[in-house]
This record gives sequence, structure tokens and C-alpha cells, in this order.
Amino acid sequence: MYEADGEKVFHGQWYTHGSKTLLQETANPQSLFLLDSCEPDIPLASIVQKCNLRELAIGEDEPTEETNANENKFYHR
Repeated sequence: MYEADGEKVFHGQWYTHGSKTLLQETANPQSLFLLDSCEPDIPLASIVQKCNLRELAIGEDEPTEETNANENKFYHR
């Protein structure tokens, strides 16, 4: 985190929800995919909330769909 032009910003990478990929609605609702880009100078105010993200091991099965979507539990490979 740093300041640019008097605004608090950060340099980060983005994840996207499975429904926003080629998989669309066939993706598990808790799956996130790392985008192949990073962006400098992202306003700190663009962060809405923290989520729990777990990396799946090679060969590990995807978790079953969570019934409580309010917990913000996600995974990625």
C-alpha cells in the first residue's frame, strides 16, 4: 500500500468468479480464478470486504457447494 496523488492505493492481482469465465454457470459458486494480469495504483477504497480463499492441492477434489453463501469462503487452483 502506498499513496499516489494523495490517494491510498495498492498494487494487486485480481481473481474473477467462475461465472465470469468460459465456464459461466457450470462453475462451482465458490471457485475463483486468478487473472493473468496485475494492476498498479488500485484505489484502496475499491476493496469491499475480505473473503477466505483456499488453494486446492493438485488432485484435490472441489468442495461441495456451500449452502450459506454469506460466509465468503472461496477456493482456487
